[in-house]
Amino acid sequence: MQITSRCIALVLLVLSGVTSAWAQDVPLAQDVPLYGRFETQFNHTSQSANPYAQLAATATFTQPDGHTVTVPLFWDGGTTWRVRFSPFLTGTWRYTTSSTDEGLNNKSGSFECVTSTNKGSLVQMPNAAYHFAYQDGTPAWWLGDTNWYQFSTMPSERLDGVSANAYIDARASQGFNVIHSSLYTARGDENTRSFADIKAERINLSYWQEVDRRLAHINDKELVAGLVLAWGFGEGSWLDFPTQESRLRFARYVAARYSAYNVYFLVAAEWGFWPQGKQNGQAVFREIAQQVANSDPHNRMIGVHADTSLTQAEVFADEPWSSFGDYQQYYGGAFSRALATDAQRHRMAMRLAESRDHGKPVINAEYAYYLRDKDGDGAVDKENSHDRDDFRKASWVLAMIGGYFVTGFGTTYRGGLSDPGPFDPANPENDVALGDLAVLSHFFRSQQWWELDPRSDLVRGFGYHYALASVGNTYIVYSTSTRAVTLSLGDAPSATYSVRRFNPRTGEYTALPDYTGAGTIRLRAPDTKDWVYIVQNTAETVQNTAE
Repeated sequence: MQITSRCIALVLLVLSGVTSAWAQDVPLAQDVPLYGRFETQFNHTSQSANPYAQLAATATFTQPDGHTVTVPLFWDGGTTWRVRFSPFLTGTWRYTTSSTDEGLNNKSGSFECVTSTNKGSLVQMPNAAYHFAYQDGTPAWWLGDTNWYQFSTMPSERLDGVSANAYIDARASQGFNVIHSSLYTARGDENTRSFADIKAERINLSYWQEVDRRLAHINDKELVAGLVLAWGFGEGSWLDFPTQESRLRFARYVAARYSAYNVYFLVAAEWGFWPQGKQNGQAVFREIAQQVANSDPHNRMIGVHADTSLTQAEVFADEPWSSFGDYQQYYGGAFSRALATDAQRHRMAMRLAESRDHGKPVINAEYAYYLRDKDGDGAVDKENSHDRDDFRKASWVLAMIGGYFVTGFGTTYRGGLSDPGPFDPANPENDVALGDLAVLSHFFRSQQWWELDPRSDLVRGFGYHYALASVGNTYIVYSTSTRAVTLSLGDAPSATYSVRRFNPRTGEYTALPDYTGAGTIRLRAPDTKDWVYIVQNTAETVQNTAE
């Protein structure tokens, strides 16, 4: 007699005491890679006019170590419900469902989580509270970009699944590892809106199934997706939902459907513009954020995207669910081309630095857009839009105070709506700015940046300058507008240091004379453009090389 895998599985289940296994439709165990994605489906049996709003179910997963976590199931059309889960421990995982619906209740199964090369999603770096790592422990220098309509389809802008994926391909090749986008949108025809009828809470499944496909592509390219659930005002706002209960239901659905992907969640974009008042907004968004946290067994990072006021990011900073500080900062005057000055950039940096007092990473998620030209006359015509020098300097300044940022480009950040012509990730006008960002990100990723603290107090000179340092080991100085600055080595003992100058426009290094001592080092530039200096203890450099 031929012994099949199904027979073996049945014998094992009987031996383990699960005698009613097949009555419960137990799937055969399967291998799932660590930080990969397990998915299976079920079918409800009760009559329901709107299963999204009227039915609910959960699956409780038992970890290999015996602990349990719970995730909601989500409705995916007809009588179909799915559960998605990303295992974070190797070994055997088992699950059991629970629901008032007979078809969704008491269904059991298991899978084997096996080792993999997956890095997982972003987390707070252990022992370096202001920085990021992947779940496997790999340090992650955050470089983000914006396409608010990444999941939308807009024929007028030639934005669809193909062009959206081409944008992801381009950003992945350019060194980006984060893309943030809006999930809830009311734009487009009946096939491209998130809800067929938001007041009746009837979701548009074709839209969400397209989000599944595009989000999978984002993760396949090793980018993490920042998912904005809805905006605090205007189009795509939480105000469209009929009740707070409906908002919480949507938050639960999003966590159920997408927390198994490599994502983080932004509860609201520009929440501070909530038209019902900030006090009311605080209560509304705290409750939504807690619902996301309660519905996500993967502990994905959660933030709230603020308005232009720093205090809006600070409001939620100490909430247990809050993973990082996120705000936007307009630092230029309205409707001029050269919007940013060194003084304005400095104020932006200092305000962001003020948020580094909660033991969490800090991000400026809307600090500058590159070349937004709404009327097509060849000139930047919207505030917070910048040319190459402004864009590069603002990016470096944020990085040099220990923060991170999310960029944006006029041809892509709103699906092409804020620039003449269609959605265009390959537009050559962006090349120089993208090149500068590649130089910046490569520079930091070549350093052990998480060991460096903001120490601009160590630098003196004309103009504006910033420093990161591991005192006695490595010092990085960024100067925006002067030929020379002086770096103090702090309280470090006498040592020999190598000194190099780095060109943030080209990525070229120039060796300068070594320094031996414990005093100050004068750092000279060939002109008054922005320059970077790297000062490293030669003994430390040799040790790191040997390791």
